[in-house]
Amino acid sequence: MSGATIHVDLTASQKAAAKWLHNRGGEGMFNRHQVLLARGELAGVMRATWNALAKADPPCIVFSPCRKRVSLTEAGRVVAMTCLKEAATVEDEWE
Repeated sequence: MSGATIHVDLTASQKAAAKWLHNRGGEGMFNRHQVLLARGELAGVMRATWNALAKADPPCIVFSPCRKRVSLTEAGRVVAMTCLKEAATVEDEWE
């Protein structure tokens, strides 16, 4: 997949969520409130957005078998690199 152009039809918020996860190492885990935690930060993104990224063609993230952990795919990394702005963290939204 390296060097290939990946065409993924995503909304701006889905691209921003991929960028947020990419900037935090590309892996995260959902807490008991279904909010993604990555590198000590909570994403300000709804679970439905992560589900849509997993259902994209090609998928931008993959879930672990228990659906508690997510990892960014190569397609997700490409999308993240083309997005200019990342999603807010929960702390950013409270300020």
